Amino acid sequence: MRTILLMMAAVFGSAAAEAQTTVYYAERGHWTVMNSPTACRAINRPAADFNFAPFAALQITVRPAQAISIDVFFWPGAVTMDREYQMQLRFNAGDVTLPARPTIGDYVLASDPDMGLWRKLQDSKTLSVGVVGEQLLALSFTLEGIDWVLNALTACSGFLPKT
Repeated sequence: MRTILLMMAAVFGSAAAEAQTTVYYAERGHWTVMNSPTACRAINRPAADFNFAPFAALQITVRPAQAISIDVFFWPGAVTMDREYQMQLRFNAGDVTLPARPTIGDYVLASDPDMGLWRKLQDSKTLSVGVVGEQLLALSFTLEGIDWVLNALTACSGFLPKT
């Protein structure tokens, strides 16, 4: 987790004049949307809460060209770093299973990008996440305010490098 904070401190620690044109940060309800040099991220928890306990969290990540993926923060020791996973995403609007890989540490899985996730997120009120073959890796999230989140991610993506 400290790695995430250090990364974000580097992003936000640029000169004030540059920060005004390269940093995107917005909060609404329990959602936080921000950019890094290569991606925009919407986290389903307030920053202070997420910083204290970065577990059982959902992150929607958008990269250049509107590539969108889902990152799920389980709990320490939940995943093995050198293993491939299949993440099951159950939306109200239908299910999607995507390849996923561990990132950051032994508790975060990031799905492969899938443009269909934009529509699934728009059309859903909840998201249940599971992992093929791992019954204990299961979490559910509310998508309350998802329209605002997707609009904020779209605005944030304007701060990303053009591909």
